[in-house]
Amino acid sequence: MSLPHRAWYISKSGWPHAAIALTAVLWAAASRLSQPGAQSHSRTLLMVWKYELPIQATRIAPIALLAVAHAYRDAAILAYGLTLGLARHAGSPARRRSSLHQVNFVYTAVFCLHLAARYLPCLRRDTHCHHSPVVTVATVFLALHVVLIAVTPHRLSGSSSPEEECSLLGSCTYAWLDPVIWKGVTKRLDMSGMPALPWYNDPKLLFRRLQSARRVSRNTFRAILRFQGRHIMLMAAWSMAAQCFDNVAPFSMFKLLEYLADPDAAVYKPGVWLALVFLGPVARSLCHQQYIFNSTRLVVRVKSAMTQELYSVALSSMQADTSTGRLLTLMAADIDGFLRARSSVMALAGISTGTLISFVGMYRMFGWPSLVGMAILLLAIPVSVWLGRHIFKRQRLARKAQDSRISLIAEYLSSIRVVKYFAWEEYINAQVGARRADEQKDLWRVAVLQALANQITQIFPFLALLIMFGLHVGLQNKPLTASIAFTTLYLVRNLRRNILQASQVARNVAGALVSLERLDEYFDTAVLKPRLPQGPLRMQNATVRRHELDPGLKDVSIDFVEGGLNVVSGNSGSGKTTLLLAILGEIQLMQGSITAPEDIAYAPQTSWLQNLSIKANIVFGVEFDQPWYNRIVDACRLRMDLAGLPEGENTLVGENGASLSGGQKARVALARALYSRAPLLLLDDIFSALDAKTAAVLHYMRYFGHPLFTVVCLACLAGCGLLTFVSAYWLSIWVEAYRHQGHVNAAYYLGIYAALTVSEIALFASLIILFEWGGWRAARMLHGEFIGAVTRVSLSWYRTIPVGRVTNRFAGDMASIDNSLSSVLRLSLESLSQLFFRLAAVSSIMPIFMLPALCTSLCGIVVAEMYTRTAVIVKRLTSSSQSPVFSQFADTLAGMSVIRARAGMARSFQEALAQKMSIYSRAFETSLDCNRWVAVRVDFITSLVVLLAGIIAISKAGVIGAGLVGFSLSNANDLSTTILVLVRSLNDLEVEMQSFHRVREYVKLVPEEQDDKPYPEEGLYSDGPCVPRDWPSSGEVEFRNVTVRYCEDGPDILKDVNLKFRPGERVAIVGRTGSGKSTILYDGLDITKVPRQRLRRALTVIPQEAVLFTGTVGSNMDPSGQTSADALQRVLDYCHSVASFDDAEAESAIQLDTAVQAGGENFSHGQRQVLSLCRAILRHNRLMLFDEATANMDYVTDEGIQQILRAELGKESERTLVTVAHRLRTVIDYDQVVVMGAGRVVEVGSPRELFAAKGPFHEMIQHSGERHMLEEFLRKQQGQDGVGQEEAFSFGCDSITDSPTLSFPTLP
Repeated sequence: MSLPHRAWYISKSGWPHAAIALTAVLWAAASRLSQPGAQSHSRTLLMVWKYELPIQATRIAPIALLAVAHAYRDAAILAYGLTLGLARHAGSPARRRSSLHQVNFVYTAVFCLHLAARYLPCLRRDTHCHHSPVVTVATVFLALHVVLIAVTPHRLSGSSSPEEECSLLGSCTYAWLDPVIWKGVTKRLDMSGMPALPWYNDPKLLFRRLQSARRVSRNTFRAILRFQGRHIMLMAAWSMAAQCFDNVAPFSMFKLLEYLADPDAAVYKPGVWLALVFLGPVARSLCHQQYIFNSTRLVVRVKSAMTQELYSVALSSMQADTSTGRLLTLMAADIDGFLRARSSVMALAGISTGTLISFVGMYRMFGWPSLVGMAILLLAIPVSVWLGRHIFKRQRLARKAQDSRISLIAEYLSSIRVVKYFAWEEYINAQVGARRADEQKDLWRVAVLQALANQITQIFPFLALLIMFGLHVGLQNKPLTASIAFTTLYLVRNLRRNILQASQVARNVAGALVSLERLDEYFDTAVLKPRLPQGPLRMQNATVRRHELDPGLKDVSIDFVEGGLNVVSGNSGSGKTTLLLAILGEIQLMQGSITAPEDIAYAPQTSWLQNLSIKANIVFGVEFDQPWYNRIVDACRLRMDLAGLPEGENTLVGENGASLSGGQKARVALARALYSRAPLLLLDDIFSALDAKTAAVLHYMRYFGHPLFTVVCLACLAGCGLLTFVSAYWLSIWVEAYRHQGHVNAAYYLGIYAALTVSEIALFASLIILFEWGGWRAARMLHGEFIGAVTRVSLSWYRTIPVGRVTNRFAGDMASIDNSLSSVLRLSLESLSQLFFRLAAVSSIMPIFMLPALCTSLCGIVVAEMYTRTAVIVKRLTSSSQSPVFSQFADTLAGMSVIRARAGMARSFQEALAQKMSIYSRAFETSLDCNRWVAVRVDFITSLVVLLAGIIAISKAGVIGAGLVGFSLSNANDLSTTILVLVRSLNDLEVEMQSFHRVREYVKLVPEEQDDKPYPEEGLYSDGPCVPRDWPSSGEVEFRNVTVRYCEDGPDILKDVNLKFRPGERVAIVGRTGSGKSTILYDGLDITKVPRQRLRRALTVIPQEAVLFTGTVGSNMDPSGQTSADALQRVLDYCHSVASFDDAEAESAIQLDTAVQAGGENFSHGQRQVLSLCRAILRHNRLMLFDEATANMDYVTDEGIQQILRAELGKESERTLVTVAHRLRTVIDYDQVVVMGAGRVVEVGSPRELFAAKGPFHEMIQHSGERHMLEEFLRKQQGQDGVGQEEAFSFGCDSITDSPTLSFPTLP
């Protein structure tokens, strides 16, 4: 009995009716018993009568008509459905949607059963069907009802997304994206045009659900299964359905070719197979796109939830466990790497199902030879597993190398000012280049292994095909018919695709295992920040330390004065900051107890500000109180600063507070702490920084190397397409030989076919290696140019560009160029080549096919172009909406202790991240959904192409041989996949090229020296002035009518300055913070005529905030590695007499090989500044610029550093020291003091002269808080003109600090 007859018999038996009725009743009962809370998040379905009335009419009419036609079983079940539909209007609004689904199920199932019972027998050639008009009209009404429920949109209560309100047909075709696509085509698409998120994708909801899953299972993989297990099962169901429909096309082609070979023997009408040739791919496309749609929803949900979880763990963990580079890599690479393994669902459910069906089909055609082919195909599995293990190991190494590179780049870029001050760009680029080289070694090995895995898994299907053909015609002595040959070729290509996908899944799983291992390691090793008991601030026998090697604080007991001022003093490195961090719970409490209030306002020694306005930084999420705000601004002496800024209190502070001076940043941080009204203020030397008063593809392929290399790549590409075409054509010649020859030499035809196949595989392998090599070279060159460009650009560029954005391009965009761009480029060119050959194949056999093929191809191109224009915009919006997430991560890690000190502030930051994730998820979802929009439409168009080819083939039956028709239909069937792959790959190429363009955008940054017109170096041919070889020979500095700005359109920072500093002088620059004193960087020669690198190497700048980089003490003193170890050790010994260097315990003394953590976190602020002084001493330059460099030190350490500087200047009379001073006692013995105000020089002279003049300097001394000490020193200095200056200063300092005079050894 044939399949249609079986279906007809079952439909008449009555069992399907009983099954439909039972299912409907059980569904209704389960819906009644379900808890109301299960639908608490979903919105109520509203009644829209303009849709409801036509639907009710199409429900009532078939009941009456079927009853008249005596189809009582159908009518009875439909009557139950109608009753259920009417009853839902009187029921609970929350259950309307469930009731509607039940009604639609009943009517759709009866409609399908009705068609099977009455119309399936009509498909046979020998059957003529006649139905009564009543039954026909009932069928029309049922069909109309199905159409109406498919096109009727859902109207929901409250605000909802278009995805939720879309009709069933709209959901299948992704019609809710039509407005987005149209806006993208007309270039009017922006973030406001992105569809709203459905309620079930809200980031906060997703995070809560992941937390619930995490409480049950700590393992990340198991937690994800609990979090999205139901969704993963839905993905598996859609994938299985897609693979089942995928085999409809080859089965239909087999039957169609049988009909063309012998029309008289056919049982069914050829229109049946033509319909299946069209409907099979369409159904497969709808199911497959639903699988991908649900797969991308999984990506959005897991990415959103896990990003928030990483952030939450970072907020609640000890600072030592949360490095910026590690977290950014986990967020940018590891979450994505884990999610790429979602294709394993398709491999386990879909690919296995499709492969099994294909095996069954081949067995029915070949018999036992197919078992041999299956055995060969199964051999690919262990090979893939073996290669997957090796890929796994290499990917883990590559990921670690990427971590190291990104962390180093983030560290350098965050301190780019220091890098430029010391002219270290070349050395920094070399350091990053070395890390990049290590990373690329592992990336190349991964690429080679992946190419090897790709080709080995391709060999097995072709080998199986050749052996099955050989056994079929050789041992079984059967002819190779067109239906068998081309259907087998189709199935083997499907199997080849499945094996390739399985191989790719294996590689993705290998990468996912690395990512899961890293994620689990982070979650498992994160040490949660302990919650100290609440109470008055008290430490009782407390022993704390940052890490195991840190001596920390031992057995500390302090009862702090509640409601009063408590001062903690001591040398730099003595543990003052450690004490405050212990109170905050930021370091480990080994024993004893600490109690503190819940809400603490903490102002760290290095000011931390967000990249927001000054006002937003001060308010810091607290309710705004204008009178209190005004009092705080006045108390912190910010009113004058705000008046001098272009936007006042709304001025953006920039990345790391780049638009403010050091003192301004400190005052804003202090204002934030005071505004909070927290019961406890912790100020870590906050006052020390205050002054006395306060063409894209071709361009990419150019990076591949020599133009000849590109030509070879393109030639291999064309050769692969030609060999694919010729091998299929040769198969048709072999098939046709059985029609024209009495005896066919099977070995001859099989041998040539094997040779063509092997040549194709070998050439394709070469093509992959060539493109991977070219992409590897391009990525290496781009990265080198990229890091060079961002270190050569002017510092003013960093005032407007967040470092997080640059780091994102080094992480995400370079990862795209490393891993995807070359393969996407190859796939695009390969698909374009295949499209040309397939159109040529079909048109050469059936020329009339050219017209419909061109029309449908034109439609496909239009749809693809609409999609591409939109996708590029959406991708850009996605990238721009992700940057704030990166920036918040980096911002939060920098100010973690400040955030966590405030009660409830961590939760506020978590909610802020959720809002940013919501914006990002909107754009990310739209980007993924646009792929589904174009895929469904292109699949439909290309299915029409296959249908037209089949119609033409049937019309030419008997005129064109079955072998040639099979050749044409095979290419026509593959045309659908080729066009879709071409559209997708071209879009992917354009999207991936955005990464290339974003990197190239920074590569093309204008170097800061581009517009310079320096003098040539001495010795070079020039008629004009030049820079002498021995410049600078002295430290003389002269200003002549100098007016400078930070940028062209900014305010004047220095105005009409005229100054002269003589060689050997020590000059102090004093004045209010932000008045322009930090802009002085002049040397005796007109510095605009000196090459920048030469100028910076001739200067020594000690910045306000000392910066250390990951490495050792020795590498931080001299990153160039050009200084001998002995010289480094002498300088280090020289500085050991300062502060903690001298007081350190022997086992923890600072040595050249002492490790330095990122940012120098394992050193105190004073120790970092002393090491910065060591750098300066090593340079031996004539001019030293001291930019408030002791701002973060105690007085004793400050005094020690000043003594070293005096000793250094005493050795060479030509060396000049210019100090931007924040403490008058530091510079009271200087030769000259320059008082600045509003960017102008107010007065100049020696400290004694200016004090006697009763001008601004005198006023500053009066308000310094040290008036008596400073006046006493000046009087003693005046009376001791015969006493050496250093002796006089030592005497004065003794009286000021009440500490013994420090003595310093002379540097050898």
